[in-house]
Amino acid sequence: MSEAALNEGNVMIKTPGPGGEFSGKLAGEEIAGEIKGPMGAAPLLLKKGKYIPPSYQLNLASNILQQLEGKWTGKLATPQQTLTLEFRFEKNGAGEYYGFVDSPDQRAMGLKIIESSFSDGELSIKIKFPAAEFKGKLNGSDLTGNWIQMGGMMPLTMKKG
Repeated sequence: MSEAALNEGNVMIKTPGPGGEFSGKLAGEEIAGEIKGPMGAAPLLLKKGKYIPPSYQLNLASNILQQLEGKWTGKLATPQQTLTLEFRFEKNGAGEYYGFVDSPDQRAMGLKIIESSFSDGELSIKIKFPAAEFKGKLNGSDLTGNWIQMGGMMPLTMKKG
């Protein structure tokens, strides 16, 4: 957070990086509002309470998980700017695989991959917030496909290592 304000029930929160801002109205134990970023705006409802982050284990064949394990990096050319994206596929001590998307230029790290599939050589992954998806062909140490977010589709090639 780089800035926050509460004035007569109106909440405003700004985050570092390009264009991160939330504004909403406090009512009881909820704040209903809108979050804005480089790719547009989306409604957001915040509720007071203890947060327990969900865990999303990747449900892919073990040979695919082994191929994906590690860090993948690519450049995404958006209408506003070019961003570095990273996909991380990691195994925990129990041998379970989890995936994350990082956007270091936006200081957005550890966005959890909530869905994944692999069919006919194509990997599909989804993150919840911001709502986005990658679909691309796996070819050795390259993932070549498209990043889909807020109705837009942009080419993206990720390289392992």
